[in-house]
Amino acid sequence: MTVFWIILVAVIILGIVILVVALSRRRSEPAGDNYQEGLRALLDGRETEAIKRLRDTVMKDTDNVDAYIRLGRLMRQRGDAEKAAHIHQSLTVRPALKRSEELVIYDELVEDYLAMDRVEKSIGLLKELIRLSPKKLDYLRRLLAMLLTRKRTDEAAETLKQHKKLFSAKKETATWNAELARLQWEKGEDEKARDTLKQAQKLAKNHPYVFIVQIQHLVDSNQKAKARSLVDKFLKLYPEYADKVLDLTEQVYFDLGAYEKVLPLYEDLLKRYPDKYEVRLRLARLKAKEGAPDAAIELINEVLVKCPGDVGLLLERTRLLLDQGNWEAARESFDKLSEQLVFMPSICASCGERLEATAWLCTSCGSPVCEP
Repeated sequence: MTVFWIILVAVIILGIVILVVALSRRRSEPAGDNYQEGLRALLDGRETEAIKRLRDTVMKDTDNVDAYIRLGRLMRQRGDAEKAAHIHQSLTVRPALKRSEELVIYDELVEDYLAMDRVEKSIGLLKELIRLSPKKLDYLRRLLAMLLTRKRTDEAAETLKQHKKLFSAKKETATWNAELARLQWEKGEDEKARDTLKQAQKLAKNHPYVFIVQIQHLVDSNQKAKARSLVDKFLKLYPEYADKVLDLTEQVYFDLGAYEKVLPLYEDLLKRYPDKYEVRLRLARLKAKEGAPDAAIELINEVLVKCPGDVGLLLERTRLLLDQGNWEAARESFDKLSEQLVFMPSICASCGERLEATAWLCTSCGSPVCEP
């Protein structure tokens, strides 16, 4: 009996030792290795493996906040914003978070809630980020862009008033006021729009985007003579931004019966700014309408020598050659055109969103597009 108990105790001790060794080995399987492999998988675009590695990491190392953040981000990118929000939200209750970690988590939650179309949650978090973050201006821009995109003009006006001191340049504040005025006019809030535009003019006299908004309003309210006066002033002060007002210019001159004056206007602009793509393209079209297709094609060929793959110019040259009945040259131009895959629109350098021709700031992320 004694021998039996000795053997039993030895077996139990051996089992405990084996278990302890196994557990210690499991613990010593560094969570850091999984984390590093997860990051490599992310860089290589292997999302499924990255998710697996990051999940293993947080199971073994619950203090790895970055792994949680990245895991949630991957969930959102794969279409499960609700799970992403759950992961990120669970981090906010941790007592020992660094401020930098807290800000990143809030930032991710903004994106999670936007992906779920929970706008109010996103707006609330952006306001909190403005309060907490040293990058207050970036979050203010995003908040204003979100409010203005949704035409919440009263909230945008209050936000501008409350945080106007965050803008280091009066020109940027003027731009936001001008954009707000544009939307107020669009909503029929004429009195508010006039007051807002006055604020913009006080902040930056003769600001180009203030001009654009004012010209558009004059056109919309059938004040064409005043609109033309402002167009002429704009082109005199800011010829480098002529491509921002070409549609408005042609509309105003056409409505006033002075369309023939647009051609010499464009010729003068192109003489001073030969790289103005849009001006050149419109001038070519005008020359073709005036019965000078060869001159129009020559204008385009001048640029194609430097940029032989420009889709827009190749397309225009092909059209002009077809109008002339020059089938062989048109076929050659079309062949060059077909080699090109896509004509890239103007996009925001910060977030990649497509921009309208008249845009002075990105209505998606709030970043300035032009700096006069």
